[in-house]
Amino acid sequence: MDVVGGTPKVSQYGSVDPEPPSLEIDIEKLKLQLLDENNQMFLRMRTVFSLRNIGSDEACLALCSAFATKVHYYAMN
Repeated sequence: MDVVGGTPKVSQYGSVDPEPPSLEIDIEKLKLQLLDENNQMFLRMRTVFSLRNIGSDEACLALCSAFATKVHYYAMN
């Protein structure tokens, strides 16, 4: 999340993300963080935003893999 003057900035996708994206850029590491249901939701949501921002096919597939977990990211809005 970029902050301008103390206010979160709208992302390139038109949203104000509740958590900043992770600084990690390795897609496999991000995927493992996302799928680890023992990680805190804050970390996993940062991972979601990072994978979204990367935007590659591999990142998209990593995001899709979350649909196989008990946590339903797509319902969090």
